[in-house]
Amino acid sequence: MFIYILIDKTPFGYALRSIGDNPTAARYKGINIKLIVVLAMVISGAIAGLAGGAELNGLNHRLRLDISNNYGFTAILVALLGRLNPFGVIIASIAFGALVNGSTAMQIFADVPVALVFCVQGIVLFCVLAIEPLTYYQIRRVPK
Repeated sequence: MFIYILIDKTPFGYALRSIGDNPTAARYKGINIKLIVVLAMVISGAIAGLAGGAELNGLNHRLRLDISNNYGFTAILVALLGRLNPFGVIIASIAFGALVNGSTAMQIFADVPVALVFCVQGIVLFCVLAIEPLTYYQIRRVPK
């Protein structure tokens, strides 16, 4: 909810979205691109630090080498599946969390390998990437 309000309802969010859409137009609008980019990186780093701290303190209680099991790559896929919308990302992350947590149960009860989950994630990625251009570009018949 905080990220939605920050991105969609504040001047900082407007500047951030305009830089993401067209940096040249944002520069002509008078937006300080370097400042907004640095602020976005600081906010992103703070959120990532909070998530890492929660993972460390809540689950492992100690620092381990394998604390991150490719969460970043899965997060990119979840963000694409959620169409870069904060509420869509919540729904996509719940779906992927259920998929990953269900993989161990599938392996125990149905003898299905856990690697099948990675295959399903890859198929979902290809489908999302294939459908994305179709939503932006409509195929029309040109009248003669």
